[in-house]
Order: sequence, then C-alpha cells, then structure tokens
Amino acid sequence: MTSAVIIAAGRGSRLAHLTDSVPKCMMRIHGETLLDRQLSNFEEMGIYSIAAVVGYKKEAISARGIPVFINSEWNITGIFHSLMKADRWLSSVETIVSYGDIFYPQALINELLESAGDIVVCFDPDWLDLWSARSENPLTDAESFRVSPEGILQDIGGKVVSAQDVQGQYMGLMKFTPKGWEELKALSQSSGIIAETIDITSILSAALDHGAVINTLACRGEWGEVDTPSDLDLYNSRQNNASR
Repeated sequence: MTSAVIIAAGRGSRLAHLTDSVPKCMMRIHGETLLDRQLSNFEEMGIYSIAAVVGYKKEAISARGIPVFINSEWNITGIFHSLMKADRWLSSVETIVSYGDIFYPQALINELLESAGDIVVCFDPDWLDLWSARSENPLTDAESFRVSPEGILQDIGGKVVSAQDVQGQYMGLMKFTPKGWEELKALSQSSGIIAETIDITSILSAALDHGAVINTLACRGEWGEVDTPSDLDLYNSRQNNASR
C-alpha cells in the first residue's frame, strides 16, 4: 500500500491578497484548486490514503474531509518541520509526498509508484523554458540540480551561476519508503541540522553529503508551481494545463 501526504501548511505570502482567506493550495488553475487536482490525481491512480499537513487557514483543507496533520507553527518553521508532522505515516508505509502549490501530469504518479529506490525525487529536465516564462531572470529563482548517468542525484539546492550547469529543477514531488524516511529523520536529529527551519532541498543535500543514495525521476509533461499572481496568469493562459 502507498499513501500520499500533501504539504499545505503555508500561506504563500508572494500571492499577496489572494491568500488572505485561503491557503496557497486553494489557488485555481482552470477553475480547479491545486488541492482538488492533486486529490483527484491520487485517487484515480488508486491511492486513497491521503493526508495533508495544514497550518494557515487549515479549516479550508479540513473541510475536504481528508486526514490532517497540524503544524501550528507554520509561520516560523520550515517545510521539513511540516513534513515531520506526518512522521507516523512516513515511518509506516511507502509515501508519495507533494508540495501543495504544484500541479503535474497524473501519469507521473504512476511512474513514481513504479520507480525503484528508498528516496525518489522528481525533477524537470526542461526547466529553463518554464522558468524563463515565469521570470525575466530565471537563474535568480533556480537551484542546482545534477544527476549521474544512472539517474542518481549528485547535487541539489545550491546557487546557480550558469544554466548550462543545471540538469533540471526540483519539483516538490517525491517518494519515500520507511527506510528512506528514517535516513532523513535520523539526519535531522544530528548536530548541525536545524530541523525546525531547514527546507527539503537542504536536507536532501545534507543526506547526499552523508552518503545517501537518492534516485530521480524526470517529468516529461506539463507541470508548474504557483508562487505569484503572474504564475496563476501564466498557467491559466495555457490550455494544456487544463487537463491532467
């Protein structure tokens, strides 16, 4: 059995007034919220054990009737701290973890289910087209990402000097077996790691430094992350983002 956890505790301050009354995952692409799109995708792929980590305006998500893990300190903690709230699930069964502010092809979930490895991270190898559409200076919001010829993650989350040095962008969609999750959890409890504020790419990078093997999966379809009002305008203007 595989479960799914959607990290949806944050407000999304860059969305300004759009998140005054709802969390970031309630933004709409072609009339459908990011949350509902993910819930439908998981269920259509046979995953019915779905929970969300909530914080800001949590009632909007609780109303969907799915189990929730609460991060009451969502405004002062990082995304890994939010994920730790779902430790009970992650420690028990294989779990797909998704950020709440993204959308992606439904088929990618099936590929993730079939992928091998205790930690598998999805990435966009054609990231520059999307980043260029979202920003006049795409490198300012990009992070390092390198994989081996065998698809093993080599580098993630660092500063980028040149687009030629980047093989993709982290998407915020991944899979953990209980063994893979225990590796990250143990690392988060070691000295030098501030688990309350660390982000996920940083802890994945630290795991690489400690010898962890992290597999990757390339996304070949339309996907996006919603950070700004202009992101919403962009995705809603693209008809191919209307389908899953």
